[in-house]
Amino acid sequence: MEYAVQKIMLALLKNAVDGSVLTEDQKAQIDENAAERLYVLSAKHDLAHIVGYSLKKQGIKVSDRIALAFEKQIMLAVFRDEGMSFAIAELSAFLEEEGADFVLLKGSVLKKYYPEKWMRTNCDIDVLVRKTEMDRITKLVCEKLNYTPKGRTSHDVSFTAPNGVSVEIHFDLVEEDIHPEGKGLADRVWLSVRPKEGYKHNLEMSDAAMYCYHLTHMAKHFREGGCGVRSFIDLWLLSNIDTAMPEERAKMIEESGLVNFENATRTVAKVWFEGGEHSALSGYVEEYILNGGVYGSYENRVYSQQTRQGGKLKYLWKRTFLPMESLKNRYPVVRKYPILAPIYQFERFFTMVREKRLGKAVKEFKVNAKMSKEKIESGADLIKKLGL
Repeated sequence: MEYAVQKIMLALLKNAVDGSVLTEDQKAQIDENAAERLYVLSAKHDLAHIVGYSLKKQGIKVSDRIALAFEKQIMLAVFRDEGMSFAIAELSAFLEEEGADFVLLKGSVLKKYYPEKWMRTNCDIDVLVRKTEMDRITKLVCEKLNYTPKGRTSHDVSFTAPNGVSVEIHFDLVEEDIHPEGKGLADRVWLSVRPKEGYKHNLEMSDAAMYCYHLTHMAKHFREGGCGVRSFIDLWLLSNIDTAMPEERAKMIEESGLVNFENATRTVAKVWFEGGEHSALSGYVEEYILNGGVYGSYENRVYSQQTRQGGKLKYLWKRTFLPMESLKNRYPVVRKYPILAPIYQFERFFTMVREKRLGKAVKEFKVNAKMSKEKIESGADLIKKLGL
């Protein structure tokens, strides 16, 4: 039953983005039980608004209760998009006025490839600025736009805008010490950018850089437990745009060490949205993704990380006590004063308690303890074959 619901969800997503119609057999499978499972599955991937739109568009009847749940998700997506669009316009105008070069990232850019921009939801706004401008910009957005700072990582600083939208201002694209395929990517992006028409500082990256960044970001989340179905819709849409530059894309993908990952993920996208055939590897990728959510599952995360860390005990140790380089990235003061490292290890623990994240950590450790040897080995094999 679950597999059939997954296939119906993918068919409904395909309908929404390219207009293809479900078969009568697929429509007949959407009874009350299937409709409820469809809602739960699509909501887990933050795609219930698209699935609900597709059901409505094709006149597929579901119970009033399920129809209302889908309708709420559509309205929520539209509302989120309005808030995001306002915050993007405000931030873009501000950075342009301040003479700060910037590049919008992720969903803020990918929206334009969807039939309706509200279909491509995102939980925050991501924007890249030059590293040399970071301190000035982070200070100015607080002073002039009334942003509230939330925290800093090894590659960005996060804020909340006055309308409640989360904003991440990046000075790098990924954590290069954790995700080696992103090494030097920000430099290559800056070399590829050009101003948007009518602007001087509002920049857009080249087709190849955008495609490579999307795959790098997918690989990052895949390694951390899964990247969700939405990333595959993005990938499929990017793979079919008229202005694609295949040779330049292939060169950047090879330089980033993502050839195996691209081949497998593009195959999955073709299976889902073009009726293609699975390769030996892509079937396992499909299972890994569909069993997760927008950002994967604890189980996926654990066996992926066990593979990288070298087993259960090493994984447990490194999740409990951050490696020094990761601690420095999270708390920059430790880079200047390494003697403070033990204090900040405890600060990290107390932050988890304060932010009520301790339960998630406990759940992750339980998954780690219970995971079978066979599951670990099969997960490790998948991660290695993908080059991650």
